[in-house]
Amino acid sequence: MLKLKKKGWSAKEISHLESIKKQYKPNLVTRSLIYVIISFAILTNFVVAMALVPFFILLSGWRLNIAVILLGMVFGLLYENIIDREGLSRHHYILVFGIVPAIAALFVIIFCGYSNYLVQVLNSTNIIHNSLMFGVVYGISFALPIAVRHIIHTE
Repeated sequence: MLKLKKKGWSAKEISHLESIKKQYKPNLVTRSLIYVIISFAILTNFVVAMALVPFFILLSGWRLNIAVILLGMVFGLLYENIIDREGLSRHHYILVFGIVPAIAALFVIIFCGYSNYLVQVLNSTNIIHNSLMFGVVYGISFALPIAVRHIIHTE
């Protein structure tokens, strides 16, 4: 509300806006849409993690790190732009910012482990990757656009 004071809003106008915000209750369609978007994001991250398998098999070093970070940030930004359109309550932000990136990281860990298995089975010369590290990197990259937008909006 500090931004509104800087823009010249009176205390009465700000309190009126706060009372309207407190009275707002999202309807069933809005609440359902939020959960559909969250489910879609989880499914999309599953597909992205599967698509990373060839990258894990063929790339290593900084190229692989850049690919994982870019994919995480791109899909995090797309997800954040979709979520930003909806009015989210506090428990929705916990789902959006905590659980969805954690599930995305878990998918990357699983599929990185699978690609390590394929490298061993195929007797490839590529190195075995640290699944946990790439999962954490992807999860952070995915959550970064959400965190930045949330920090910017709360200031």
